[in-house]
Amino acid sequence: MFLTFLLLFIWSTPLMAMVEGVEHLGPSEDLVVTSCGRVEILLPESSNGTFLYVICGGVLYQSRDGGRHFVRVSTRLPLAVDQEDPYRLYSSNYGILMISGDGGRNWYDLFTFKGNIYDIQAQGSQILVGLEGDAIYFSQDEGKNFLKVLNISNYYSNIWFSPFYDNRVYVYIEAEGLYRSDDGGLSWEKVGTGLPKDWYDGIKISAARNGNPVLVIGGGKGYISTDTGGSFRELGLSDYVNDAVIDSQGHIWLATSGGLYRSDDQGQTWSFIAPEAVYSVAVRGETIWLGRNGYLEISTDGGNTWQKYGVATGYSLKFLEKDSSGDLWATIDIDRKGIYKYSFKKKRWELFKEPARPYEDFKTFTVVGDYAYYETEYTHFSRCSLDFDNCSVIWKGSLYDYYFPDPKNHPLEIWVAGYLSSWDGGQGYGIYMSTDGGETWGFISGPTDGSVSEVAYDMERGTIYAVSSVNYEKHLFVSSDNGSTWRDTGIKDINDIQLFSGKAFVSTRNGLYIYYQDTGSFQKVSLAGVQEVYKVYPDPEDPSRFFARTDNGLYQSKDGGKTWTRFQYFINDLYTLYDLVKIGSRWYAATDGGVISFEDNTPPSAPALISPESGSETPAPVTLSWQASLDSENDTVRYTVFLARQGEESFHPVVGCIGITQTTCTIADLENGTTYYWYVEASDGKGGAVQSERWNFTVPVPPLCTPDGDVAPLGARDGKVNIGDALVTLRFALGLETPSEEDKCHADVAPLAADGTPQPDGKITIGDALVILRMALGLVS
Repeated sequence: MFLTFLLLFIWSTPLMAMVEGVEHLGPSEDLVVTSCGRVEILLPESSNGTFLYVICGGVLYQSRDGGRHFVRVSTRLPLAVDQEDPYRLYSSNYGILMISGDGGRNWYDLFTFKGNIYDIQAQGSQILVGLEGDAIYFSQDEGKNFLKVLNISNYYSNIWFSPFYDNRVYVYIEAEGLYRSDDGGLSWEKVGTGLPKDWYDGIKISAARNGNPVLVIGGGKGYISTDTGGSFRELGLSDYVNDAVIDSQGHIWLATSGGLYRSDDQGQTWSFIAPEAVYSVAVRGETIWLGRNGYLEISTDGGNTWQKYGVATGYSLKFLEKDSSGDLWATIDIDRKGIYKYSFKKKRWELFKEPARPYEDFKTFTVVGDYAYYETEYTHFSRCSLDFDNCSVIWKGSLYDYYFPDPKNHPLEIWVAGYLSSWDGGQGYGIYMSTDGGETWGFISGPTDGSVSEVAYDMERGTIYAVSSVNYEKHLFVSSDNGSTWRDTGIKDINDIQLFSGKAFVSTRNGLYIYYQDTGSFQKVSLAGVQEVYKVYPDPEDPSRFFARTDNGLYQSKDGGKTWTRFQYFINDLYTLYDLVKIGSRWYAATDGGVISFEDNTPPSAPALISPESGSETPAPVTLSWQASLDSENDTVRYTVFLARQGEESFHPVVGCIGITQTTCTIADLENGTTYYWYVEASDGKGGAVQSERWNFTVPVPPLCTPDGDVAPLGARDGKVNIGDALVTLRFALGLETPSEEDKCHADVAPLAADGTPQPDGKITIGDALVILRMALGLVS
């Protein structure tokens, strides 16, 4: 399934950058289809309207241009977007609270509850978690600790939070009703007179920033309060209400089964804005987003005019080609199947060729020189001019494979593996070649009596590569004498053969083989994590660089195919790639999510240690510090710190240091006498990530001592308490001297208990110096 995102250029909108260098292309507006279901909009509170998420068909998508173009982010769906940081998302896995610091690409366990998490809301360091049928929990330290703040009496009750409105937040609890907190979630008051208590699904709560009105949607009905949630009245609309929002001007917007409504007088009267079912709505200024069935509808003029932008569709694409002018061609399976061309000058797709029958699929498609070659289920292999005004069938037999040995210098030379009967001028199964674009064909016997399923020809060396069956297994054969004799290489289960720079790249179900034509030897190369290789693609600007499409995504080699690494780009994990071409400096990939254009990605440099020195002793709290990573493409680099105690088998992310942009992380909850290992992962937002070296530090055991005021002389205490001890402690308090841990222990004598004994508070202040002075003067024992 392919052109999920080809719709994203409907209305011929110009090509726009997406998610750190990614772009999408799409056909015209009449090709919108609705396959992913209802679209839910997640517009972060901190967003000015350019950055938003949508959920459709169980997939999270992200847009950075106001909803006109999307990329897949995750199949893990967030329950909350942090209202201060749009890249920080929260989700759950039953009772495990999970966090992402990079917009949903990587998720980490944050806190484990004994129960099922039903809803989450977050604003900076404040996090609210609702456990189904249990209680509401509150954290004000980014999830390190949670406090139970509201018990739930019914064990089956579900929970829905409103967003935070500064420190005001609401929650609806099934079978109990509405509660309000005015202190960020610490304490709660029962409100909501007039609201039903038996709602069990689809609750939405929205409020104005200044407190009123408050909207609660449930059971398909809308209710409004003008006293900060104290009492409610029904809005009275007959349509089923799916969603509601209050904009910055106090206007109320309702998404209903019958369309979009707006009220400017707190629900007294309503204006009909847009027809047909709306499932979600978001508003920023004059821009309105409507979640429809499979697509967004956006207005930038307050609802007067609208444009549709697809989110996910059901397209299918197998072939992606470029022509000599630099335009892009694709076979697209859409409402109108056919061969489409994307003109970068016109910035839109145009249909050039439809199959003879509407239900036919394209089996092959290639653009070489001034011609396009294609075959469908019911149309023989044909050659067409690029305006498709002149087409002719050039092969009437069974076509298994074809190959252009030198498309640039000999664009009309074609080699075919297939079957051509004597009625059509052929000699049965074998290899056929033409030097006039398919007008006439010569015949070469294949390596066996059976059919030939793959063919490639090296014009410079006169070497033919052919795949034929031996005992029902596909073997690769090589001939250097125009097919008179063949050598079985022993390589089996071939998917594709490509010839570049004196080497044959043979993609198989069992990996990748390279045949070095000068030496006549084959070598199997290693691609870590790969079983099957489908095809190899060269970089036309760099003869040493290749891409390999595999069952584990896209791999690249920068040394002529000797070594391979998985391409560090997020599309590798979120999309299935079908074809790949390069135009200019950008790559264009045919994927199950559309034609996606991306730039080369270089991961950031590895973070380097600043402090604490690895292997050192460092008392808690410990501030970890590292040098910022360098990114050659100026991507925004985010850091996640991982920590493990000595003896632990795995590292875990440090709460509060996940997806951060600063280069320090302070950890307070550490055990004395314990060694900790840590590292930093730097990511560039595209999938490129690099880890630092592993470092360690040890939290020492504090010295055993008595807070007796004996600190002088420094490093050589004399067992006496005098004015010198008070003066040294004063220098500690004023920051003029740095105390050792032992100095701190002896100097921390304040405050004093009622009986005059020291009560250390962990700080060295002027109060400690005054107490020591009183000890020296005999005023305190």
